[in-house]
Amino acid sequence: MTTHLEATGNIFSWISVGIIERTFNGPNQWYHINRTFISTEADQYSYGKKFGCDFLQKSCHDFIKITEKRSPTLKIAPFCSKNHNHMCYRIPSSEKLYKMSDKDCEMRRVIGDGIDNGGQQRRCPMIKHFPAKFEFFSCPPPPGG
Repeated sequence: MTTHLEATGNIFSWISVGIIERTFNGPNQWYHINRTFISTEADQYSYGKKFGCDFLQKSCHDFIKITEKRSPTLKIAPFCSKNHNHMCYRIPSSEKLYKMSDKDCEMRRVIGDGIDNGGQQRRCPMIKHFPAKFEFFSCPPPPGG
């Protein structure tokens, strides 16, 4: 399962494998997954990897604040954070670099009931229009800098 569907391809994750393997028809397991076949694809999936319990237990805003303070070098894409201020990305088959900026972020509606205590729709700052496959890394210093 990916965070959103893309025409360029969707990655089958280990979470998806776990859900599918736990689908039963009465006492019989409905699906059996060939993990060798899936591992190449599922190992590419990075959403939530190394995000810890705060990612699962807190709101996206709390998770971002905690992570920025506790682990300022952890890249938490697809969420926008101060951790991305000096980050660049590129498509693996290209040498062209793209620097992250605030214009790369947008507030997206949170999955779920989407309403906070004040009656407002809950939204999270998320990176928009990321390519299906990308590499994140620290931007090189400017020439002479």
